[in-house]
Amino acid sequence: MARLSNTEKRQLAAATKRRSAQRAPVATPLSPRAYVEFATFAARFGPVTKPVRFVGNAWKL
Repeated sequence: MARLSNTEKRQLAAATKRRSAQRAPVATPLSPRAYVEFATFAARFGPVTKPVRFVGNAWKL
């Protein structure tokens, strides 16, 4: 771990005392129906097949 300088310690302490401009949004859990609808929609995007493009004669390949 890196050691903090005195300046960095003061900056960190000041940042924790300061109020945030806006609050973090609250994550709302999906209902079971909404989750199934999302999963059905996301399943339409199948895996993309990418060509393997490595060349060489190294034994690790």
